[in-house]
Amino acid sequence: VGAAWRLSEEEFFQSSFLRDYVDNFKVKGSYGTQGNDAIGGTYALYLDQYTVSNVDGKPGVTHAYRGNPNLTWEKSTNFNVGFESSFLKNRLMVEFDYFIKVTSDMLFSRRLAPSLGAPNAIADNGMEMQNEGVEMTLTGVLMKKKNFKWNASLNLTHYKNTINELEPGKEPSGYQNGSYWRKVGGGLYDYYMVKFAGVDPQTGDALYYQDVEKTGVVSDAEGNPVLDANGNKQYYNYTETITTKDANSATKYELGKTSIPDVYGGLSTSFEAYGFDLSISTAFQWGGYCYDGTYGGLMGSNAGSNYHIDMFKRWQKPGDITNVPKLENGNMNMTGGVTNDRFLTSSDYFSLKNVQLGYTFPKNLLKKFGNIESLRVYVVGDNLFLGARRYGLDPRQS
Repeated sequence: VGAAWRLSEEEFFQSSFLRDYVDNFKVKGSYGTQGNDAIGGTYALYLDQYTVSNVDGKPGVTHAYRGNPNLTWEKSTNFNVGFESSFLKNRLMVEFDYFIKVTSDMLFSRRLAPSLGAPNAIADNGMEMQNEGVEMTLTGVLMKKKNFKWNASLNLTHYKNTINELEPGKEPSGYQNGSYWRKVGGGLYDYYMVKFAGVDPQTGDALYYQDVEKTGVVSDAEGNPVLDANGNKQYYNYTETITTKDANSATKYELGKTSIPDVYGGLSTSFEAYGFDLSISTAFQWGGYCYDGTYGGLMGSNAGSNYHIDMFKRWQKPGDITNVPKLENGNMNMTGGVTNDRFLTSSDYFSLKNVQLGYTFPKNLLKKFGNIESLRVYVVGDNLFLGARRYGLDPRQS
C-alpha cells in the first residue's frame, strides 16, 4: 500500500512565496510485505530426500537430506517515506527516502543431536534482522544554452544492518560464524578474528594478541600475603593482554569493523554541444572493510610459490622495523594461512564505469545522402579505471 500528496498543487502552497522557487513538491510513503523462497538446493527442502546406490549389485537407499515440513518462506516488511521535489524551473531535482526493511523467519541450518543419526542438520526458520537507512538523489541542469547543455546526477545510500533476534537456542551475547561475530544489536557482517600485533624486531616472528587470565595471592613488597580485615588472604583476578607467535592460541576479538560500507553511490554527468555528446558514469563507496585473502596468499611462505611485491619489505635481520614477518618456508603463522586483521583492507573505491563520446550528424547534411533520417557515431569504454586502497584489489564484492 502506498500514498503520495503533491503539496505544490495545494492552494496554500500556490499562494505562498515558495511558488516562485519550488516547481514541484511531493511527499510519499509506502508499506509492504513479501516472501523469499530462494532457500537453496535443487529440491524442496521441506521434504526428506534419498539417494539410491549400487550395493553389491542391489539398490541401496540412503537418507541424504532431512526435510522440515514446518519450513516457511523468509518474510520481509518494507516501510518507506520520503519526498520528491524540483526547484528553479526544474533546474534542480531532489529525491529523498528513509527506509526500514525487517526480515524475519530467516533461513539457517540447524544442527541436530548425534543420536538422531545422519543427516545431522535441518533447514529451519528463526532469525530477524533489519536494514535502516536513507537514499538521496540530486539531479541538476548545470548549464542550458542554445547549443550547449550540461547535466549531472549524484546518488547516495547509507544504511545500518542490525540483528534483532538470533536463532533459537543462541545466546543474545553472540556466537562466531566464520570470520564474523553475530549478536543481538550487532550486524550480520561484523568481523571477528585474531589481531595482528606486528613483527618481533629481534626474531622476525609475526606476533598476535592473546588475553591471559591472571590469578593469585596479593603480596606485599617482601612477598608476604596481604590479609583482609578478617585475616583472610586476598586474591587478584584480571585479564592481561600479551603477544604470542602462535596464531592458533591467540585470542579472537570483535574488531568493531564491518564489511558494509558507510556510504555508496554514483556520480554521472552528460554534455551536449553542437552535435557532440559526452556521458560519464562513476561509482564509489567509502567505509567498510573486505578480507584480502588473495594478498594474504601472495604473502605466503611456501617454496616455489609467487609472492606479492611487499615481500621485499620483510624482516631480514635483528633490529629491522617492519610489519612484514620473515620469510620462512611452511610457517603458517607468518602468512595468510591464519585469518587475522592484518589482511583486512579498506573497501573504499572509485570507479570509472562508463564513458561514451558521440556525434550526431545534422539533418540538413543527411538529406544529401538519400533516405538516411539520423546518423550517430560513437565510441564507448567500460571499466576504464578503478582506484582502491590496494593495487590489484577489487572491493566491488557482495
